[in-house]
Amino acid sequence: MFRTTDIILIAAMIGAAGLTFKVKHDAEMKLDEVRRLETEIRTEEDTIDVLRADWSFLTQPERLQRLVDAYNAELKLNPVEPDQIGSMDRIGQTLRTVTEIAAEQAPETDAIADAIKTGAVSQ
Repeated sequence: MFRTTDIILIAAMIGAAGLTFKVKHDAEMKLDEVRRLETEIRTEEDTIDVLRADWSFLTQPERLQRLVDAYNAELKLNPVEPDQIGSMDRIGQTLRTVTEIAAEQAPETDAIADAIKTGAVSQ
C-alpha cells in the first residue's frame, strides 16, 4: 500500500512541521523578551526625565537663596571669596612611606617596616 518513498516524504513533512513550530515558538519567545526590554527601557527613560526635573527644581537659584536665608543662622554660611579658591599648585604633595605615616599615628610602635609609597598629602 505505502511505498518507501511515501513513508520518507511523510516523515520529512512531519519533521519540517515540527521544526517550523519550534522556530516559530522561539521567535515568539524572543519577541516577548524584546517587548519586555523595550518596556524596561521606557520606564528607565521616564525615571531619568523625572529625576532631571527634580534636579532642575532643586538647583533653582531662587530656591537655594530661600534655603540659605532660612538656615543662615544655623549654618553660618558666608559667600565664597575669590582668594579662597586655589589651584593644585598650592597643594604640596609628597610621597611618604607607610612607616612614616604609622610613626605619625603611633610613634611608640615601629612594627611597620614596609617601604610602599603612597600619594598622601603631607601637612
